[in-house]
Amino acid sequence: MNILLLFPGGVSPGGEEKVIPALLTLMKGLSRSHNIVVLLQRQDRHLTEFTLHGCQVISLPCSCTLGSWVLYLKQIRLAVKRLKFHGFTPEVVHSFWLGGPSILAGLLRLIYRVPSVATLAGGEAVSLSDIGYGGSLRWRNRLLNRLGLALAVDLTCGSRYVKDIAEHRWRKPFSLIPLPLDNALWTQSRASENLPAPERKWQFVHVASINRIKNPRLLLGLVAELIRRNCDFHLHWVGEDTLDGEIHSNAEKLGVSGYISFYGFQTQVQLKQLMQDKDLIIQTSIFESQGIAMAEGASQGLCPVGTNVGWLHDLDLGINTAAVMPEDAARQLADEVLLLCRQPQLRLERIKKAQSWLKAYQANIVVDKFQEKYRQLTSRT
Repeated sequence: MNILLLFPGGVSPGGEEKVIPALLTLMKGLSRSHNIVVLLQRQDRHLTEFTLHGCQVISLPCSCTLGSWVLYLKQIRLAVKRLKFHGFTPEVVHSFWLGGPSILAGLLRLIYRVPSVATLAGGEAVSLSDIGYGGSLRWRNRLLNRLGLALAVDLTCGSRYVKDIAEHRWRKPFSLIPLPLDNALWTQSRASENLPAPERKWQFVHVASINRIKNPRLLLGLVAELIRRNCDFHLHWVGEDTLDGEIHSNAEKLGVSGYISFYGFQTQVQLKQLMQDKDLIIQTSIFESQGIAMAEGASQGLCPVGTNVGWLHDLDLGINTAAVMPEDAARQLADEVLLLCRQPQLRLERIKKAQSWLKAYQANIVVDKFQEKYRQLTSRT
């Protein structure tokens, strides 16, 4: 089958930096049985083409204001031209993220008269005005989302958490198909029955870009609260800083920087290595459509703990901190962290629960679910 995938970006020639690993995993899985072309809508200012994981990648120029009709018309004309050059006629079109990618996919669907799938992969369905986050925050984005939804034949998302939000907002059904981990890299480490005893220096991991939606202030509050309660620990904080050093400065002011190591961006291989011999992976996000980093940590035997969004919500492992003051949220999270440190059996149960979910949604199963959806859609046409 000829499958056309549309992403906003996240696919680079090197396959390691400036990538979204779950998208690469999906590309690899689908390309084993199908002809795959990937269109990138807003990654490069100039036309860029390369092959990666058996897929032809076409990065369309994005030199106009995102969402303008001039951009869509230029990209559609160029996409059709490049697909013809590569001798590729899609049989199904699949976009990730609503708005721009799903609109472009929907228009290409009409041109080629084939079905299309749109996957909700981020914050398109939310509107968080206090931190300026969400694809439904502004009327223009809401309009683009609605148009993308209207042009799609089928809809998917990556967690029950975001499925409930999206279906409530748009009154449309979404199928649950999470984006996958690369099982070749994130091979599950068996949950050890001999977990560390409480009398030790605990090693915590947090993997998230330093931005408002990941709630780094809550994480700093948690660190301060654990110090106040005499917990012996160190936090390994992985993620690109998008707040120009604000959080590093706040850590210094709070006197907690000695308990934190900031790593910045790490490749998947580097991240896996860093996770070795660590204990807990912590999430403080205000919103997650899924929570891939938590899944990566759990695959390596780290115990997941954090806010009640995304994947942790689905597993009923999250702490509901949304309705309390920030200092109370930090205390709630600290209570949970200390409880898990004191009770090895509880940590083991959580790790096993998380790894059971990962087994049910490993990459080959996710790829099969998407392939079955493509087969169903093309059989109707």
